[in-house]
Amino acid sequence: MTIWKRHFGPRHSRLAAVAALLALGTGCATYHDARVQDLPPQQQVRMRLAPDELARNVAFVSGNEGLVNARFVDLAGDSATFLLTTPTSHRQVNLHLASILSVERKEASHGRSMLLSAGLVAAVATLAYLGFEGDTNTGPNPDEDLTDQFTPMMRFSIPFKW
Repeated sequence: MTIWKRHFGPRHSRLAAVAALLALGTGCATYHDARVQDLPPQQQVRMRLAPDELARNVAFVSGNEGLVNARFVDLAGDSATFLLTTPTSHRQVNLHLASILSVERKEASHGRSMLLSAGLVAAVATLAYLGFEGDTNTGPNPDEDLTDQFTPMMRFSIPFKW
């Protein structure tokens, strides 16, 4: 019997699954279609680029959809300057407006952030409560040593012969 089943049971497993789905199903930002001409400076965006421009900036493609994450810098005539970003690198590039197939602006979703925070706090509080509740069906045996009353989280055994 696993430690989880011994202390929490199937009812609590469902509660943990709901908390995990809540955490995975919500995000703190949303993307909305936009035009390059309407972007304010420093706006975070993700773009779909024409194939030739995408090939030049393939190092900045994120995911299987071929989207590029960037920060808008400036608009000058028929080209726009963007700071392309990945978690490990960045590069400032000038892109012709015709090579930008679509732009989505990133906006903070305060409602989703609050929902995510509330869900995580509720999940932690529930797990803490259930963890401190303990097993009420069995009490300590006064004849046993005190160290035998604690259940170890992990046990290692090394087999050897004498």
